[in-house]
Amino acid sequence: MTITIQESQMSFGPYDQDHVFRPEESATYARIKNGLKIGDLVLLQENNDVVKLLLIEAKSSTPRPLPAERFEAFICEIREKLTNTLAMILAALMNRPGSAHDEVPVAFTQLAIATLDILLVLVIRGHPKAWLPPLRDALANALQPTVKIWGIAPPAVFVLNDDLARDHHLLV
Repeated sequence: MTITIQESQMSFGPYDQDHVFRPEESATYARIKNGLKIGDLVLLQENNDVVKLLLIEAKSSTPRPLPAERFEAFICEIREKLTNTLAMILAALMNRPGSAHDEVPVAFTQLAIATLDILLVLVIRGHPKAWLPPLRDALANALQPTVKIWGIAPPAVFVLNDDLARDHHLLV
């Protein structure tokens, strides 16, 4: 069975329901969410021998680079959401006590964690393509410690508008 997910005025999918985890809707997140920001969805993609885990945050807009304070706060928020989502899904896959292990689809629990390709993805509705590279660079810089710690292979960070997300089969 496939599902389509509405986030930030975009339709993600259709996805096999066994390949999607929605952290925000989990009982685990409901229990621990006080002060904890989390991403919108985790998508499992299997193509031949390549298994990818996409951690996705969707936004309907972004602040302009100036004033810098608003832009930096936005980048920090996205970094926090994606980093927390990574920690939550890996804790679940490792079956840590109190984790969302029993909430993730079975397909997730059967993954070889050490060989997963992990992608950190921000999708922004209606964002001009020319404005994406500086945003990606800022987010990649903010996520650099996470990428290094977890040994995430490049390219690890993607910033897409809805057109590019559609080209990558993330949106309807």
